[in-house]
Amino acid sequence: MGNREGKREIGVIIGPMIMVASVSVTVYGLVTVHLGRVSRDWQRAQATITRSGVVKRTSTSGSGSSRRTTTRYHVEATYTYRVGRHVHVWSRYAYGASSWHSASTRAKAERWRQNYLPGQALTVFYDPERPSQAVVVRGATYSAYFIALFPPLFLGVGLLFLLLARAASRASQGGQHAVSNSRSFVIAALATVAFYAVCGLALLVI
Repeated sequence: MGNREGKREIGVIIGPMIMVASVSVTVYGLVTVHLGRVSRDWQRAQATITRSGVVKRTSTSGSGSSRRTTTRYHVEATYTYRVGRHVHVWSRYAYGASSWHSASTRAKAERWRQNYLPGQALTVFYDPERPSQAVVVRGATYSAYFIALFPPLFLGVGLLFLLLARAASRASQGGQHAVSNSRSFVIAALATVAFYAVCGLALLVI
């Protein structure tokens, strides 16, 4: 009884958290893809690089003996461009891109940065309805599509936690518990497939 109660409490807490996070990230990815597609029709303008540099970013994954630290060097830049009588300052490279370029070493990043030194000219594309918004590369990056399509897997995981918690609270015999668990896996799988279908339709529509 105590074991089932513990599983139920864990599922009730973790399940909704995973589901909310999954839906939130998916919506963010879909919006990013949409903006990237819209940018394909933006107007062209000549811009000038005003600043560029290399930023070191370190991320850690795992714990204990499996703890792993990854270091990447990102190129970032700022540019100015004129639309009518207004001069705009912006830094976005493309929708879905966290930086202009990423490399495993500072030397590689610095070599790439030579293409975008201060004072150099480049072509950007701005939103005619909001000229302060611009990109260097039109469209959405592959990472934007990944963000939109990968998190739905976790929606199924979160739903599975909830269903298993429900099964644990109602089960009175091992056989009934097994049947409930099997049914939970099927429902979670179907919900994941349905969410993927909705995301796929959204990508087609937007």
